[in-house]
Amino acid sequence: MLYGGVTVQVVCTSGRETQGDTFSLEPKPELSFKLITTKACPTQQRHLLGHNPPVLFILLCVVVSIGTTGYLMCGVVYQYVGKGASGTELIPHVEFWRETPFLFRDGFLFVFCCLKSYRG
Repeated sequence: MLYGGVTVQVVCTSGRETQGDTFSLEPKPELSFKLITTKACPTQQRHLLGHNPPVLFILLCVVVSIGTTGYLMCGVVYQYVGKGASGTELIPHVEFWRETPFLFRDGFLFVFCCLKSYRG
């Protein structure tokens, strides 16, 4: 049995562009294949809204930060102008903001305790 070379050509066809690569096992091929398909085209993995997850997380952090800052600024102006408050009374819902760090701590402790009991 005489073995000759084999050439495989894979061609990407995606609309207007045509890209091709030729792979040869021998310098002078006797058998040649040409595959034309859209499956040979390089693809980019798309995420939600077309962005990478870190970009969405950063966008969410920016939106939450701007919203919180706007809320506090409007609340301070309202308390000062509307109610004539001063000092810590200017902060809207000051008790909520005093309890927030402890609420975060309680939430993390709850999650970690649940994970420990779940693992065994």
